Amino acid sequence: MSTDEAMGITWDEHEVSRLPNGAYAVCCTSCAERIIELAMQAFGVRGEVFGWDVGKNPTSVVAGPTHGAHLDTGQGHDFAVIDGRYLVDPWAVHTECSSERAAFDLDDADDRCEVLRLYGDPRTWTRRVINRLGNYEWIPVVPRQLRGHFPATPRG
Repeated sequence: MSTDEAMGITWDEHEVSRLPNGAYAVCCTSCAERIIELAMQAFGVRGEVFGWDVGKNPTSVVAGPTHGAHLDTGQGHDFAVIDGRYLVDPWAVHTECSSERAAFDLDDADDRCEVLRLYGDPRTWTRRVINRLGNYEWIPVVPRQLRGHFPATPRG
């Protein structure tokens, strides 16, 4: 689901990559939304956008201080969590090149370790929800599989 072809990415006359809805494929939020759309179409399962704000997750490798972030504490980042279990993030693989894998099973102990290494402290994560007015809000939440787990090696 995370290849350019599977995501329906096309290139315009200016060599800009776009998703089927016209959004930029280099935008992590747009990639997460597309993954959620594909998961519903292919498997009938729901997904949610998770992420963190600029400077809130300095222990992350993905969108972190070592990968071209605008701040020493890192940049913001969004990714998809599918069916409450699978973290899927093609942006980290194809845009930033900070990960060799785009999908992780949060129920798998080895994958959880890699998620903690790449995505930093899950206590900094938020989940996007739509409020009663139809606007987005970000609610702090740690996926159940990561509760009580923290990055093995804090970055200084």
